Amino acid sequence: MQINRDPTSAHYLIKRYSAEAITINNVDYHQSLIINADILITDWRPQVLADLGPEDFTRILALKPAIVLLGVGEQHQFPDPQLFQSFYQQHIGVEIMTTGAACRTFNLLVSEGRGVVAALLR
Repeated sequence: MQINRDPTSAHYLIKRYSAEAITINNVDYHQSLIINADILITDWRPQVLADLGPEDFTRILALKPAIVLLGVGEQHQFPDPQLFQSFYQQHIGVEIMTTGAACRTFNLLVSEGRGVVAALLR
């Protein structure tokens, strides 16, 4: 799926998403990653939802987001809500959605200047 929204102030933009890759600034990534408008982390440990643990959120929290979009892969599924206690304690919103939906939503929120971080599982 091609994603056309182009918020020009962002350093990183998601250009395309498919089951095989996430394209950011014309580079394909085949692993899970964390992205905000200015930072791209391509060595995020969990690759699927079953791998995700509270320790995997340290790098996300360090970015001080207002909202986190968690892309859980191709199929919509919900992780244990207890995983997100560190976000709730800091009043950070968390939205769970498919990775494709998270990619689309990320670009929209970045274009609005929102403090969004997307954590995208493959």
